[in-house]
Amino acid sequence: MKKIKLKDYYYWYGEDVYMEVSDEVAQALTDDLKYEENHQRSRRRNSTYSHEFNTDTEKAEFACESDDPAVQFEMKELYCNLCQALNSLSDIQGKRIDAHYIIGMSETDIASNDGVSVSAVCSSINLGIQKMRNFLNSPQKRLKKCAISIP
Repeated sequence: MKKIKLKDYYYWYGEDVYMEVSDEVAQALTDDLKYEENHQRSRRRNSTYSHEFNTDTEKAEFACESDDPAVQFEMKELYCNLCQALNSLSDIQGKRIDAHYIIGMSETDIASNDGVSVSAVCSSINLGIQKMRNFLNSPQKRLKKCAISIP
């Protein structure tokens, strides 16, 4: 049996409250705490571009100018396919394409942020665009269905 301080695991405890738990429960709580810290650190590390430019590309909304439900459905399907193509890329290629085309960063700025040459960034973006083009033209692209709702 181990004695744990609940305030370390549950934020709503305002004062130190101790409790005896089994070794397995104490280990599970400690592992969960470490996992959460690593996850938060990873999110901060991997979202450099969106924090620097005050944009949240992960929550991008779909906008369609037409009131026709068929056009809206088709546009949402195209948008979903584009998102799947972007997600099929490696992390580096996806970040660079996102930074360049969605956020609007120049290749020079991306290169200085990543600590690589401009030609490496250009090459990465061009290869990523080609991979996205191949993904969108392949018959396997529809393996994962999109959840599309028409307003």
